[in-house]
Amino acid sequence: MRSALTTAAVVVGLLSSSGALAAEQRSAKPAARPPIVLDGRALRFRAPELGTGVVAARSVTAEGGKALPVASKDLVRLPDGWFVLTVPEGVSAGTVTLAPQSGPPQTFAFVSSAVAPAAANPKWDAARRAQCLALAGAWFGKISGNDPDVRASVSLEIDADCRTVYGILHWRSALSGINDRVLRGTWDAEKRALSAADVRLNVDQPAHGFRFCTIDRYTLALSADGTRLEGEYWSEECRDRAKVELARPEQPAAR
Repeated sequence: MRSALTTAAVVVGLLSSSGALAAEQRSAKPAARPPIVLDGRALRFRAPELGTGVVAARSVTAEGGKALPVASKDLVRLPDGWFVLTVPEGVSAGTVTLAPQSGPPQTFAFVSSAVAPAAANPKWDAARRAQCLALAGAWFGKISGNDPDVRASVSLEIDADCRTVYGILHWRSALSGINDRVLRGTWDAEKRALSAADVRLNVDQPAHGFRFCTIDRYTLALSADGTRLEGEYWSEECRDRAKVELARPEQPAAR
């Protein structure tokens, strides 16, 4: 099957040979789906896989590759596996690496409000605001394509034009590996339809025998009640057409 084998390499959704993960990472269960919620410099995400012990923020790497230190006070643990990290001033996109007391470090990509500029337009009335921002925020669920069991989380921001969408998709799979991809697209608020594509991969950690490709087209529809975001994506390079099923995550308990 073309989606499974290409000579000695496996081609899975955004994958085929190159690079390698440590064996324990490759065989582990899929990492939790940490939806990223952005609010100014505050990066909120859920990562229960980091455990209940001490978690340290090693560094924040800006988009250009510069590593910036973060203080222990910049990372706050919330109930139910949620964290809030204060991102250094002036950083608009990049990755953050967290080190749990036990287990391997975890890296997450993010886009700040400077990259996903406006969460609302002051000219919108209440109805228009609800319509435009119906897509915004965190989603989690499953992707089923060449890799049939990918756990995915997505964080989306809507520009003040009620049309331009920016986002991060976190891909976690015991089979194919880990990636975090920046996407950009167009939101049709009247039709409740999202069309998007990958801009780049901020984190690219395929399992041994795989590689990740960019997604050329996401075609997703928001349900009438606003709780489900479903559709498909297509990757030309990996010849992968996948079903995407996302839902709203549970919110963290108030402190």
